[in-house]
Amino acid sequence: MRFAVQGLSGIEDFMRSSPDMGEVAQKATALEGKGRILDTALRSQAGVAGIQGNTAAVTGELLGEAEAAAGRDQMWGSIFRTAGQVGGSAISKFGGNLGGGGGGDNYYYDPVTGIY
Repeated sequence: MRFAVQGLSGIEDFMRSSPDMGEVAQKATALEGKGRILDTALRSQAGVAGIQGNTAAVTGELLGEAEAAAGRDQMWGSIFRTAGQVGGSAISKFGGNLGGGGGGDNYYYDPVTGIY
């Protein structure tokens, strides 16, 4: 009813002062597109971080297994080294002659020539 009182100029003034809805729609579409781009970028970064985290976990497991295997090998090496030292000590206490062959104290093997 207010337009009836104001006449045609009132309608023109209203139309000029109202927002340009086409421009508003364009800006909204542009903002929505930027939001989707940011969303995609964040999701991809999160995916990369997840893959890197999984890779780090798997690598850690593999390294842990390798360290455990190296520890076991070192343990067995220590056991055999100790057994060899004990055995060497026992042989030297018996004079190198444990009941046969080998030449006793005169026993010598040259690893270069392979001659006893």
